[in-house]
Amino acid sequence: MARYIVRRILMLLPILLAVSLTVFFLLSITRGDPAAMAAGEGASAEVIELKRQELHLDEPFLIRYLLWLKDLIFHFDLGNSYANGLPVTVQLVTSIGLTLKLAAISIVIAMLIGIPMGIVAAVRQYSIFDNVVMFLGMIGMSMPIFWLALLLIILFSVNLGWFPSSSSSLSTRT
Repeated sequence: MARYIVRRILMLLPILLAVSLTVFFLLSITRGDPAAMAAGEGASAEVIELKRQELHLDEPFLIRYLLWLKDLIFHFDLGNSYANGLPVTVQLVTSIGLTLKLAAISIVIAMLIGIPMGIVAAVRQYSIFDNVVMFLGMIGMSMPIFWLALLLIILFSVNLGWFPSSSSSLSTRT
């Protein structure tokens, strides 16, 4: 059993490496200049160039990736945010509480809706209710979560105005 677990973990390493390389590449080709963003609005060309050197953005892609990977592996440092300059690890740790609250609430709501609907659909097999529940379930399973989330934000925040679109009452931050 231990050999199986070790083998599976070793198989996971190339996948993690490929995913991190792909994400790093996609972030590097996106529009915008991270150095200009990190330097702030109205920064001079000299300040932006110094920031570019500080962030190693003047280095080739592979060197930047290897520097990032070295910091991640040996220091568990994901780097600093280009938007606000804070360490990404700190931002992740401070956000985990809100993420866990949101996940718990989502699971409870899904259970409160899904279990009764599943029971009724099972009792009334092949009825219109069963077909509607099956159809909604298929849509829910096949739709990407991020797309569904955007649609729900548009519906409940923008169109109905029930919830704020960019902040949360679950948050303890001010």
